[in-house]
Amino acid sequence: MNIQSDEYMEPVVFVNDALFLSGTNDPLGNYDVIADPKKARELLFEQNLDESYLNWSDFFSTLISDLILDKDYKNSQKDIMDNSKKLKSDALKDNIRKRKAFLLRKKNGLADNDDYDLFVNEVGDEAIHMLNMVATQRYLKGYQEGTMLEEIFSIFKKGCIPCGINRDRKTLSVFNPIVLKTS
Repeated sequence: MNIQSDEYMEPVVFVNDALFLSGTNDPLGNYDVIADPKKARELLFEQNLDESYLNWSDFFSTLISDLILDKDYKNSQKDIMDNSKKLKSDALKDNIRKRKAFLLRKKNGLADNDDYDLFVNEVGDEAIHMLNMVATQRYLKGYQEGTMLEEIFSIFKKGCIPCGINRDRKTLSVFNPIVLKTS
């Protein structure tokens, strides 16, 4: 491992960022944009999809298989977990972060939005798992520009969530939570 902890921890720390699953008004032209949250959940979790999509779970498992088989995988998970605990140990900072996140959600029209909250609750664990695997790749191999895991992280940094992959194995399907904003 030749990378600083703040570099490999960036994806894990991002979970506490107000942009996490907040959506974007920016164009998402390079992706298959899914506008329906039900369809996004289906692509993310279901096995039987229409023929234009691959199963996300199978695709992601294949994507991370080399990481899991790496001889330092267990150490990476231990270090990432230990660093996560250190980051969460300061309750005052955590409360300030939560308040800041709430205020940003309110500014973005997402506070007190049951549809949005339900969606985030349903996909949150999967999103955290994806971000943990980005951190794991960075821990084991350093930052690797152009990899699919870094592309997945760039989608999260836009406020969206990758939820599927087209049969071409290149075009990611992305859900933009901005559609859940109240009018």
